[in-house]
Amino acid sequence: MLQELLIRNFTIIDKISVSFHEGLNVITGETGAGKSILLDALNFVLGGRFDGKIIRTNAPECEVTAVFTLKQDQELAAFTEETGIEFENGECYLKRILSKEGRSRAFINDSPVTLQKLKQLGLYLVQFYGQHEHQTLLKTETQLALVDRYGKHDAQLDNVGTLFSSHQDICMRLKELKDAASKSADNNKLLEYQLAELDALNLEAGELNQLYEEQKQLSNAQELLSKSGFVINMLRDNEPSVLGELKGAHKELEHLTQFSKSLGNANTLLNEAYTLIEEAVMDIKDFHEHLELDPEKLKDIENRIDALHLGARKHHVQPEQLFEHYQALKNSQNQNLNLDADIKKLEQQQLQAETDYLKAAKELSQLRAKTTATLSTKVNQYIHKLGMPQGKFAINLETKEIMQANGMDHIEFRAQLNPGQAEASMSDVASGGELSRIGLAIALLTGETSLVPTLIFDEVDVGVSGAVAEMIGQLLRDLGKKMQVVSVTHLAQVAVYAHQHLLVEKHQSKDSTNTSATPLDLEGRAKALAQILSGQEVTKDALKHAQEWLKKVAT
Repeated sequence: MLQELLIRNFTIIDKISVSFHEGLNVITGETGAGKSILLDALNFVLGGRFDGKIIRTNAPECEVTAVFTLKQDQELAAFTEETGIEFENGECYLKRILSKEGRSRAFINDSPVTLQKLKQLGLYLVQFYGQHEHQTLLKTETQLALVDRYGKHDAQLDNVGTLFSSHQDICMRLKELKDAASKSADNNKLLEYQLAELDALNLEAGELNQLYEEQKQLSNAQELLSKSGFVINMLRDNEPSVLGELKGAHKELEHLTQFSKSLGNANTLLNEAYTLIEEAVMDIKDFHEHLELDPEKLKDIENRIDALHLGARKHHVQPEQLFEHYQALKNSQNQNLNLDADIKKLEQQQLQAETDYLKAAKELSQLRAKTTATLSTKVNQYIHKLGMPQGKFAINLETKEIMQANGMDHIEFRAQLNPGQAEASMSDVASGGELSRIGLAIALLTGETSLVPTLIFDEVDVGVSGAVAEMIGQLLRDLGKKMQVVSVTHLAQVAVYAHQHLLVEKHQSKDSTNTSATPLDLEGRAKALAQILSGQEVTKDALKHAQEWLKKVAT
């Protein structure tokens, strides 16, 4: 709630500090004393539009600070997350300074902020009913939020919001995939051409190294035949041969082992050597017999190597990397095919998400229709008691083909306040006082669910008197039991119901004019009420009536 307002060099105010209490705070004073200046100052510190004319004469700048105490359950997490400003110890300080040159500075808890952030936070703290810039009742988002809170649509709203976010996420991912597909589409033809070229080569992993080996062998086939035949002859076929000599040596050594066992190991090694050489001869013989002198095959191999080298040059890779390059191109093509499959899958998910959202939004619209019917009926009952007996309040609810986080409904509070007058938007047909009274009716009905702790009523009793004025006072006091209410009034019937009464007075001297705002005790309240009732000259009867009136209200 609003705890204190500190004002310096604002219009005719030199410097004052005004404290506000819980419940109904009433501001009274003579015409021109500066009652509305307090609300103007609050509007200023909440980010309202003002020019240098509001600065007190001969002062270089004006400054207004508003101190708020926050409810434990007040929802400011979103604001804190966005701005990084935290609210410790349940207090919030707003300050705004305006210089003669028109330079405005704003602060929240001593942190510099933009005017827009000041306005944004103000919507969490104060709601004006009247003609101030912060008259949020005329904003469609406020109207829809009032209906939803009154109807307790929280669960349905959360569901719609979740489905909307899910749909938006799918749409975003789908756009990203389609953008990627669009970019890759230009490469698809090139990919197809490159792959067709490489497909024609029938590439195999490790083929080039194998071709190099075959080329080397066929190129040296004559020498391989000659030398391998020579080795076979030397090892086995010649007289003497290596195997023949080795066999004879083995027999001699085997004979000697009868006389000395120490030669046994040598004999074994000779035997193993004979076996190994014999196996080597068999391998060389097998190689020799299968070796071909095939110039045609050599030519084919060399042509194949040339083809692979040519393909590598075309694709700007090393010949040994051509197969890996081919595999990479295939993978790119498969990814493009998978991209198309992913797009089709997401399109199906998008359609399902939209169906789920539309179903939930329709259910929310149906709930809102019932709630608006109930709320408008009850508001009409109140405004008839508040000096608008011929008035008619209506809520126009229309479903649009636009998906939003809070549903698809467009809302408008409308009114017909005088016979013969066409029903129209409230901002077009209602005066400040009428707006305040309609706002009072709505606030009384939605107060239990309101997220804003402080309501400001300006001109709520303009144009009324007697029983209607007293009804306004009673209702403002009732509303003050649910939240903090501040009301400027010129009627005793309203002022008498205050929990706190502030008297605004203008003091003039030869060289200056100043305004004060004094909280009144019981005696001061009686005197102020009597003055409203009887005029400048307070009569005994008026004072006695005021005292009895205050006593009656207190009980």
